[in-house]
Amino acid sequence: MWGDNAQQNFACWLFALFETSDDIHHVLVYPLEKELLKPLLERWMKSNPEDPRPYRWYDGFFNTEKRVDYLKQQ
Repeated sequence: MWGDNAQQNFACWLFALFETSDDIHHVLVYPLEKELLKPLLERWMKSNPEDPRPYRWYDGFFNTEKRVDYLKQQ
């Protein structure tokens, strides 16, 4: 399994694609979101709270009931 640094690099690459694509719903499937991306971004926000990227991506790409909480942390 990849370490957090490699996973963060992958997330940066993937979200850069999402930010420029109109059809992310074909790629951002629920298992990818639930099993990899959400847990990764949550760990990232806890370990490096001053980095705005995971907050922006979590808020912008995931339907979450905690959206306001993540926006307040940015």
